[in-house]
Amino acid sequence: MNVPAPSPRVRRIVRARIAARRLLRGWPIKVGAIAAALLLWWVAATDPGQTTQRSLLVPLVVEGVAEDEVAVGVPARIEVVVTGPSGRMDRLRADDIDVVLDLSDAGGEFARRVEARVPTALRVERVVPAEVIGRLEAVRSGRFPVAAYLRDAGDARPVTGVALDPATVTVHARDPVLAQVAAVMAPVESAGATGAAAQATVIAVDGSGRPVGEVRIVPERVQVTVARGAPAAESTARVETVAISDGGTIEAIAPEQVRLVGPPAALATVSTATGVVAVPTEALRPGRYDLPVRLVLPDGVASRDPVVATVLVHEPDPAPGGTP
Repeated sequence: MNVPAPSPRVRRIVRARIAARRLLRGWPIKVGAIAAALLLWWVAATDPGQTTQRSLLVPLVVEGVAEDEVAVGVPARIEVVVTGPSGRMDRLRADDIDVVLDLSDAGGEFARRVEARVPTALRVERVVPAEVIGRLEAVRSGRFPVAAYLRDAGDARPVTGVALDPATVTVHARDPVLAQVAAVMAPVESAGATGAAAQATVIAVDGSGRPVGEVRIVPERVQVTVARGAPAAESTARVETVAISDGGTIEAIAPEQVRLVGPPAALATVSTATGVVAVPTEALRPGRYDLPVRLVLPDGVASRDPVVATVLVHEPDPAPGGTP
C-alpha cells in the first residue's frame, strides 16, 4: 500500500517540534552555562584593576587653635599610607587627602590622634605619626620699625631718601621666638625710576641678620619708595705711579687710563691716579705675576675699571758673607 508523502506544511511542523525537543533537552545545564558566562562578563567589565598601595606626605592642618595661641611640637607633614585601585591611585595627589589635628578643647599639653580623610574607593592603611604630642603656648606680639635693605644693581645715582608704608609692623610669635627678633627688614631692588614705589615682603631677623622662623608679621608686605639724586659725574684719569715693596719690578700696568665716578667737585681734583700693589712681593717666590692695584682716590670717587700690574719678583740678595 502506498503511503502518501506528507505535505510541505506538515514537514515544517515536524522539524520545528524536533528542534524544540533538542533545545529543551538538558535545559538546566544550558541555563547555568549562560548565567556563568554573564557573571564572568560582568566581573571583567567592572574590575577596576589591581589594588595597590602608596605613601604620601600630606600637610597637617591644625584646627581649633585660638589666634593668641600656637601649637608647639606639631609636625608640618604627616605620612599617609593609602590603598585602592591602581587606576585611581596613579592619579592620587597629596592635595586629595585631608589630614587634620583637632585641638578645639585642648589646653596646655595635649596628645591627639590625627584624622586622615581620603576620596571614595580608597582606604587609609596607616598614618605616621598616628598621634601628636605637644602643647599650646600663648602668642605675644611686638611692634617693630621696618628698615629698607636696598640691593643696588650698579645704579650710579645716590639714594637721597627712602619712605616705607607702613613704617612699622606687628610681629606675632611665642615668647622665646619673639625675644630673638632684633629687627624687621624689607629687601627691595633700589634700581628704577626715582620716586617709584615697590612692594617688598618683610622678614624678621635676629641680631646676626639671620631670618627668624615661626613668626607671623602683619602686614606681610610694605610699600617702599626710593628717592635718588642726579647721577654722579664721570671722568678719566691716567694711572702714572704705582708703589711696590722691595724685591719686585713693575713691567706693565693695564689699563693705563681708568674711568672714575664721583661728585663733580672731587673729580675736578683728580688728573692722574696713583696706586699700590695690593699683594706684598716679599711673600711671593721669584717669577712674574699679574697683581691687583689699589688706587688712592679722594673720598666719594671710585674707579669703574680694575687695574692690574705685571710684576717681576727678583731672586733675594745673598746674605752678607755667603757664597755668591
